[in-house]
Formats: sequence, structure tokens, C-alpha cells
Amino acid sequence: GARGAATEVVHYPGAGGEGFVAYSHNAVERIDAVIAGFADAECDFEWKVYSHDEPLDLKDQLGARGFEIGEAEELMVLAVAEAGALLDAASDVRIERGAAAVDDFIALHGGRTELHASDGDVPYVAYEGDAPAACARATFPEGFAFAGLWSGFTRPESRGRGLYRAVLAARARDAAERGEAYITVDALPTR
Repeated sequence: GARGAATEVVHYPGAGGEGFVAYSHNAVERIDAVIAGFADAECDFEWKVYSHDEPLDLKDQLGARGFEIGEAEELMVLAVAEAGALLDAASDVRIERGAAAVDDFIALHGGRTELHASDGDVPYVAYEGDAPAACARATFPEGFAFAGLWSGFTRPESRGRGLYRAVLAARARDAAERGEAYITVDALPTR
């Protein structure tokens, strides 16, 4: 980065004792402060490191501070303007979002989640009858053109019924309504 560039780290402390860092720009000055903030909150967290994050040796600096370096993931990006079929997907699945979905979202994740229920970090839950069956979340960081899709889960007995697809479509529609230009998701390589 340029000398004197603004330092920016976007992070989400979460309910259930977990959180994550999603974006780092010129973060070298903030690494220890962010780590201390999560420690003060008694919150486990993951620091996502992308090839475009700064400093360029961020992964090595985090490793030197005791972080476990996980398996590489791919960052997939979809332009909302090109998501017509996803945005138009019809579904009769009941979906709750936001405050109405928090308790069921956390329950589906076994009580531990990175969720930081706020206007910028929104849980979604799909139901079969009255039972919560699938969930995911979306982050809408203020001042960014990218909505992040995270934490997808469907109960094993509910898989193959279009519930997660309905949750994906709901998050994509919300991203479009909020004026986001892109939807992103991290994915492990398919084996």
C-alpha cells in the first residue's frame, strides 16, 4: 500500500463466542489491536486473508502470532447485475431474517456462530413447517460494494428440498435491494 494510506480492518465480533475479520487494508498497524479486541471480548475468531489484503505478508504475520493457517479457499464473486435467475427464483419456502431469525440460526449452528446480529450482519432461516431447517447469513459492510455470504447449513434430514437455494436467493435479493454490486462467498475446493 501507499505510505500514509488509511488503515482499515473490517471485523465482526459474534454471538456465541466466535467472530471473524473479513477485510484488511494496510492492517499492519492494527493487527495486535484487533487481536486484543477479540481477546477482551473473549471471542474466538478467524482472520480471513485474501491475496488483495495488505500488508502482502499478512498471513505470515498472523502465523507468527500463533494463528493456525487453514486450507486455502477460493473467493467467488457474482455481479448482482448478472444474477437474474437467482434474483427471480420463486419459492414457497418460509424464510425469516434479521432479529426474527437469530435464535433459530444460533440453534441450527449448535450455539456457536460468528453471527453479529446487526443491520450489516443478517441471519436467514428457512423452515419446514414450524421447524428451522436451513440457515445462512449475509454481511453488508457499510461503504463496500460487496455483500458476503457465510455460514450456510441445512439439517441432514432436510437436504435436497431447495431450502438452501431459497436462502441463497433471499440473500441475493436483499443484496440487490441494498444496492450492493457484488455477492461474494468463500469456498473450499471441490474434491
